[in-house]
Amino acid sequence: PPGRVLELPVFQPGQHYASVYDYYQLQEAREQPGGYSTIAPKAAFDFSFTHNRLSCGVWLPGDGSELETLGITRVLFHRGLYTQAHRRGAWFAWRGLQEAGYRPVVTDGRVTLFAPGAAEEGAPVPEPDRSKPFLCTGWRGQTAIGRQATLWIYGEGLLDLDVRFPSSLPVTAWVDGRFADRRVLAPSGFLRADLGRLGWHSILLNAPRAGFTLIHVGPTPAP
Repeated sequence: PPGRVLELPVFQPGQHYASVYDYYQLQEAREQPGGYSTIAPKAAFDFSFTHNRLSCGVWLPGDGSELETLGITRVLFHRGLYTQAHRRGAWFAWRGLQEAGYRPVVTDGRVTLFAPGAAEEGAPVPEPDRSKPFLCTGWRGQTAIGRQATLWIYGEGLLDLDVRFPSSLPVTAWVDGRFADRRVLAPSGFLRADLGRLGWHSILLNAPRAGFTLIHVGPTPAP
């Protein structure tokens, strides 16, 4: 049916990997919020910055409604681009789509079309190692290259994140789409997150500018 489409992983409009999505437009012309152009309007760059976390399955309240407002009714999952562009988090992206109410309806090669539905399906990529934090979007090593960075933790209970920055900086943390903590690092400090029950939990870190470094993630010490 008619409708716009979101393609994962999300790329900035100036990245050459996004040209793959324009190639598919030759087969099925559908509007998308990003596209491929070094002179794309600011709105396209803003979308890629704000929603890059969807590439790793990190959804916040209101994301689904925003996609509906934009007229996006389908999502295309490009497993090949996760591999070729060395993008992390394909397993979490697949899982996040299904938690947001989308289901795989058809697969051709490494491309899967998601639409609203009921029946779930396992991801075509392996689950990451549960024994260590999985740094996903927005990182170079353990340093954030943007104002937002995401990671996944398998665990439960209270968690401390040791975060550092060259100067004083407020950093905010969300866990599973819920506000968790906000502190001013001067220039280092701990952010605390309550993971709740045992399982995979998403953590989104946000700061006014890039450059904060994640030193260590671990359980909160007992008093």
